[in-house]
This record gives sequence, structure tokens and C-alpha cells, in this order.
Amino acid sequence: MINLNSLLKQPTLFFGSSTCVSGKDWAVRLALLTEYFENRNETDWLLFHPDTGWFASYFFALLCAGKRVVLPQNDLPEYIADLRDCYEQAITPDTIDKPGLALPHINLGDIPRVLDTQALLDLLARRLNNIHTGKLLMFTSGSSGKPKAISKRMHQLENEVQVLQKKWPLQNSSILSTVSHQHIYGLLFRLLWPLSLGRPISRETLIYPETLAQHLSTESRVTLVSSPAFLSRLVSDNVLQPYHENLQQLFSSGGPLHYEHAKILSDQLHQYPIEVYGSTETGGIAWRQQTDVNQQVWHRFPAIEIKQQPVNNRLSIRSPFIGPDWYDTDDEISSLTTTTFQLRGRLDRIVKIEEKRINLAELENQLEKLSWVSACRIVALPQKENSTRTILGAAVTLSNNGHAILEQKGRRSLIRTLKAELTRYFEAVTIPRKWRFLTALKTNAQGKYIDSDIIPLFALKEVAAKDSQNLTPKDTQCSTNKVKTP
Repeated sequence: MINLNSLLKQPTLFFGSSTCVSGKDWAVRLALLTEYFENRNETDWLLFHPDTGWFASYFFALLCAGKRVVLPQNDLPEYIADLRDCYEQAITPDTIDKPGLALPHINLGDIPRVLDTQALLDLLARRLNNIHTGKLLMFTSGSSGKPKAISKRMHQLENEVQVLQKKWPLQNSSILSTVSHQHIYGLLFRLLWPLSLGRPISRETLIYPETLAQHLSTESRVTLVSSPAFLSRLVSDNVLQPYHENLQQLFSSGGPLHYEHAKILSDQLHQYPIEVYGSTETGGIAWRQQTDVNQQVWHRFPAIEIKQQPVNNRLSIRSPFIGPDWYDTDDEISSLTTTTFQLRGRLDRIVKIEEKRINLAELENQLEKLSWVSACRIVALPQKENSTRTILGAAVTLSNNGHAILEQKGRRSLIRTLKAELTRYFEAVTIPRKWRFLTALKTNAQGKYIDSDIIPLFALKEVAAKDSQNLTPKDTQCSTNKVKTP
């Protein structure tokens, strides 16, 4: 994974707006941290850091020291607290300076020259083999409504890196990214793959097109690691166009990119985005470039075997990125050939909102813990034409406390309060945008909610709170006890 001799020759390995780090300085920092972690008794270490250079230092030092790395999706306090049973010590920007951690202070690009750097590098060389057998614990949304822990081995990710390099050689590119390295796509494409080749990597997540354009204007060969959400917003005012010749490759993952947007991007940037389909559980499965409206099929990676379950058309795979057994995904497919397939959508209640995967049951569980909520059902609402963003709607029955708040402070205040509670656990983009307060939620004979009856409620201008339990798509009259919609 790390070629130390090649790394030491790199004048710039991590670059940013303030400081650049050479390969040698980074390797010495890695060696110092490895020595530190070897002297710690804890085995499981949670790691979150927004700076890719520092993240990489801690990540590989922990692996070199034989520790297991626990990677949360974000660093929201309540979310981290929910994972407390999974780790013994945490490394985040908030904990680095705490006395119990006492990490060595190693400034970027300012490795103390008085140190015996050769001895440190010799130590590092002896520990690099530990990376191959390293263990990770990543998280994604599970069907139970709780974060689902996914165990990964570094040799599985190394296998995927080899496949990526064989398929799309980086050819001396610098790496810019609009996605986090905390998720498997960013971890692979933004960090592990380019680092294995000693390519320069941006320390920052470039969430603004103008900042990305500024970087692109100064780099002659760039690989951009991005997402459908970012690219879909970019097409309306693509500030990257003047620098398209500097863009060598463009990757997108986290969800399908609309064909119209792929076509516009190809006109603007003179290349079609390479879309990658996969998950935390599976790693990469397939890829596509929508060069034509009829070319929307996904092509499996050469290392992957695929098959279609006859009952529900579920995609099953066998992959060296997982293990020897067949794995059933949560996706429905059609038009299967030996190498290609069409994606039809998810078979479970996990949805993606701007590449953030969220389980609707997890949102419901947190809402129902609140004293104001008696029951709730969250649904993904139909997308408007040409829209790329999924919007969630929350249908809620209130407790007596909730009704009191509604009467005293009004609907908007109650919604703000509920959203504020959810943002303690979830990222803002995943919070429901539309809300309906009902006296009861309609269920079928088995006591299960019927989403097809709930979704039409969000299309109505006004909803009667006391009558909505019997509301059907044909009901358009509201009683005098009305609940205004946004």
C-alpha cells in the first residue's frame, strides 16, 4: 500500500491553502505517531479528522501499530456517543489536545530536524507490513434503524486499489475532492489509491465550486473525486469550464447521475463523468459512462461476479473486496448480462440524499424518543421532474405534550424544535423538509403503515389534523381544524 522509497522522493504529497507536506516529512510524522500508538494499550481507536493529511497520518500510524481503526460518518456528538461501545479512545479535532490522549505535537511541514529521522524511518519500514493485515470498522445505516457496523480488512481495500489503477491509471494526477475520506468511496479514491502511487493529494474537501476552480487553475493534471449532488449543482454555472484541459479524470459516486447532467458536463468539461456503483459493505461493484441516452447500463468490475435473484430481482455479487461467499445487495436490477445490468432501485428503506445514506427507521426511532411525539412515519417523496434531490416527509402523531406545544407556540416553532433535535444525531441534509401532524397514522390489517396512503398527504395544500387518519388521495376537503403546510 505504501512504497516508502518512492514516497520519500515526493516533493509534495499533501497540499493545501496554507501548507504543503513532502513525502519525507509525512513519513517521519507517520513514524513518530506509529511509535506513540505502539506504546498505548488501547486497541480500538475512533478516528475523525477533516484534514486528509492529518487523517492519513493517524490512519496509517494506527494500522502500523496494530490497532483497529473505527471510522464514523461524522463527528456530531450524539452520533459519536452512540458508537461508544465500539472504541476505547477517540481522535477528533476536539480530543487531540486533551490530557488523556497527549498526542505528540507535530506541525505540518515542520518536522524537528534534531530527531534521528533515519532511525524513525527504519522503524516505519519494519511496521509497514502491518497495514496489509489491518482492520477497520466503518458504519452505514442498517435496517434496524441503528448505525450498522461494517468490518473491513485492509487487504480487501488494497485489492480494490489494484483494480482501480488497472482500469483508470492516474498518470501523475493531483487529487482534488468534494467528498469526505471518512466514507469508503472517498477513502479509496481520495486517499488510498493515490497514496499508493505517491500522487499529490489535497488536504481540503472542496465543497465550493469557486474554490475548486481556483485549485484547478493552478494544477496541470487533476483527477477530481466528486458526487452526483455536487455535479448536478455545478451544471447550471460551471466555473470549471475555463480549466477543463487541466481535468484528466472525473469520478462520481454515491448515487446515479442524471443523463441530462452527464451530457451537459461532457459538453462543458469535454469528458463524461465516470460513475462508480458500490457500497460500504461491498466496495465497488460496477461503473458506467453515460455517453448516450441508451448507454445507462452498469458494467461490473472484472473481479466481480454478478447474478440476479429470480424472486425479487435482487442483485447478488461475489467479490474479492468482500470475501469468498455470495453477497445479496439491497438493490433491484434488470437486463442482466454476463457483464452489465440496469439498476432499478433499493429494496429496503435506506435512501440516499445528496450521497448521504440514511435509514428512515433511524430517523423515526429518534423522533419517537421525544416526549412530544407519539408515533411517526417518514417517507421519501416523489421527485419533481428534472430534480436530483430526494425530499423526506415526516407524518407525525403528537402526544399530549406535543399538542400543547402546537397550541402554545404554533406549527412552525414545533417543526423547528423537532428539526433541532434531529440535527443532534443526523446531518442537516438528511432532515425531513416537509411535515404533517395527524391524529393517527393509518395501518393495514397487519399493523403496518401504508406509505402509498401517507405520501399523498404531502401533495395537499392543507391537511385536517383530526380527519387525516382516513384521508385518501381523493380527499381534498379540510375541516376547520387545519394544519398549514410549508
